Amino acid sequence: SILRSPAPQRWESRRQRAPAQADYYDRMLQEHGSALIADGPFQYRRACLWAAFFSFLAGRRRNGIVHIFRYLRPAPFSLSGWSLLFAGLFGPSAMKVGYIVRDRLGAAVKDHEL
Repeated sequence: SILRSPAPQRWESRRQRAPAQADYYDRMLQEHGSALIADGPFQYRRACLWAAFFSFLAGRRRNGIVHIFRYLRPAPFSLSGWSLLFAGLFGPSAMKVGYIVRDRLGAAVKDHEL
């Protein structure tokens, strides 16, 4: 069953750490965001995605929206960005379902790779 996979246990760990992780990413992007934009745009976008994820998970929707739109700005058709935005707006329960489904799909793809 999808709910008996290891993803739910990892989910609980991430949910508990969400406020601290959201604070960490906020601080990191505030202090180093301009350097990351200039020298590591991929890392900047990845940090924005994680900042949005943990902000939504911590119940900080406004902050999550700010970060996810920073992530989407250079790639407006990103499926992962829009998925996270919609799940985050619906709350942690929707994010949990999306997280578990994404985890299972990722495992299924890895099982079928050559």
